[in-house]
Amino acid sequence: MPKRKSTKNKEQSKKTTGTIRKKSEKKDNDFYTEERLRELIENISDVLLEIDSEGTFTYISPQLKEDFGYEPEELIGKNSFDQIHLDDLENAMGAMKDAITKGKVLKFEFRTLHKDGHYVPVSCSARMLEVDGDIKIVGVIRDITERRKIEAILRESEEKFRLISENTNDIIAITDLEGTYTYLSPSAEQLGYKVKDLLGRSGFDYVHPDDVDDLIRLLENAIKEPSDEVRDTLQYRFRGKKGDWHRLDSTATLIKDKPGRPGSIIFISRDITERKRIEEELMSKSEFLDA
Repeated sequence: MPKRKSTKNKEQSKKTTGTIRKKSEKKDNDFYTEERLRELIENISDVLLEIDSEGTFTYISPQLKEDFGYEPEELIGKNSFDQIHLDDLENAMGAMKDAITKGKVLKFEFRTLHKDGHYVPVSCSARMLEVDGDIKIVGVIRDITERRKIEAILRESEEKFRLISENTNDIIAITDLEGTYTYLSPSAEQLGYKVKDLLGRSGFDYVHPDDVDDLIRLLENAIKEPSDEVRDTLQYRFRGKKGDWHRLDSTATLIKDKPGRPGSIIFISRDITERKRIEEELMSKSEFLDA
């Protein structure tokens, strides 16, 4: 058992802690000198700026040259609204008004003019400060050109996926790694259910007990051995809304999400109930003829 500290030790500890705190505070004050702050500003990737209540630039960090082609002194003293695309100007002025009159943090996206004449999409985060009795808007802008390109690609992919999933007879289902439905195409309603009835439910709840282990293996193989060239297929029975058994022929593929996230499984299934019925009838007739 640890020994209890004496009162004297406690008092000494408080004194020591207080001394350390004071030294730390002094160190922090020494650290944030004007020179140090200038060094920090000049070595971040975003552009820092300051404008007055009329929208005039009063400070812009050196990164302006690299991102937008101007030297800071080319814009200081000029109106910031002249740099904003006409279609975005109303929103920008409204955001600035809210920042000044309501004290709101200014967060929005707009297009700003590059020195060579094209417009660059940027995100802006700023707020109002009172400096020596004057109202200033101090903020950061960031070039989001690459992000916009990625978003456009994703939107295009989502649109293609939506068009395919809404216009195919195959059943497209997305589940988490445990088999819980997070998306189902409208074609899933051929099983008798409304899509909303299945979302959030486990697909294993509807699979014939004799086929569950096989479906688990299909899912596990998709997780362990993702491949664009080779996919396992599985035929199994799925209970319909009326209690009847649909025969499904399915593939399962892992969808990798962002780093650090587990991912999802996309199942593409075809209802082959009628085909299996015909095959079984033909088999029975064949056996009868052979007999």
